[in-house]
Amino acid sequence: MNKNINKHREQVISALAELKSDTEHIKETMEKNEKWLNQINGRVRKTEEEVSFIKGIGSVVGVLFGASIGWLFRR
Repeated sequence: MNKNINKHREQVISALAELKSDTEHIKETMEKNEKWLNQINGRVRKTEEEVSFIKGIGSVVGVLFGASIGWLFRR
């Protein structure tokens, strides 16, 4: 009976060691993913700012163009 208990104990210890190894791997992967996500978010933020700037310039050009066309037809 003692032999069965020791065998079971060894199996449990082995299973726990495997779970610990898997958990460490998952933690490492999550840290890598978080770093990558932060990098991507920075790129997206910069791109959004550039798009907003271009939209602003486009709006100003559109208003100036519309005003110019309106002024020409008013003559």
